[in-house]
Amino acid sequence: MQTIKDVLKLLEEKRINSDEAYSLIQHIEKEHLSDKTPSAGAGLKDGIAAVLSSIPNMIKSAGNTESIDREIPANDRILDIEGSMGDITLKPAKRDNILIKGEGSLNYDNNKIFSLTGDMEIVLPLDMKRVTASVKTGDLSGTIQAKQAEIKIGAGAFEGTMNCSNGQVDISLGSAEIALEKCPESLLIKCSMGSVELKIPEHFDGVMEINNSFGSIEVNENLNFEKEGNTYIFGSGKSRIVINNSMGSIEIA
Repeated sequence: MQTIKDVLKLLEEKRINSDEAYSLIQHIEKEHLSDKTPSAGAGLKDGIAAVLSSIPNMIKSAGNTESIDREIPANDRILDIEGSMGDITLKPAKRDNILIKGEGSLNYDNNKIFSLTGDMEIVLPLDMKRVTASVKTGDLSGTIQAKQAEIKIGAGAFEGTMNCSNGQVDISLGSAEIALEKCPESLLIKCSMGSVELKIPEHFDGVMEINNSFGSIEVNENLNFEKEGNTYIFGSGKSRIVINNSMGSIEIA
């Protein structure tokens, strides 16, 4: 089945026009919000509706693209990213400033990249204090290295490595495939419709609470843990991870 991301990609590549894109997206909207779809609660439908309501503005900005090779200051080692449409790759590197490369458009002001469209690679200093990345339609990948990290995706996927003390991942329509480089103090993963795959580090020491409304839960039997209800205890339980999924599978490896 065609997805919103597929349609917007065709529009970005100029293989369809804005009227055709909007017509296809309306068809997808009817499929997702059909009464025939099993209900997983108001949160799921609200998430879908929020993504779809932003589509017209994304379509209007799809044609405004240019080649980008830009450095911006990493003031206070804090960065907020707000993307409308496109894929974003994050990379840590030994550097002082933030480097942005890709094709699309963006604005920057006071530690914030916003109105970002197109596919971008963003290279960040190793010692970031906080990184937040919000993408309405598109995929986020790479490595997020910061003391605090927050990811929010409307329609798309997150596939990457997290190296943070405290983190949050929130996806409305799409999947999350996350590898933890170290044990976080706390991590919250929320997914309305899609799969969640979490790879924990060797000798993981933490408590993991897993809640799934519709879908399977698989925890690698080779991992050393104790189970109490929907809670999995590894070691002495220093870290705390909570995974909430409304519709889809959850796999821990």
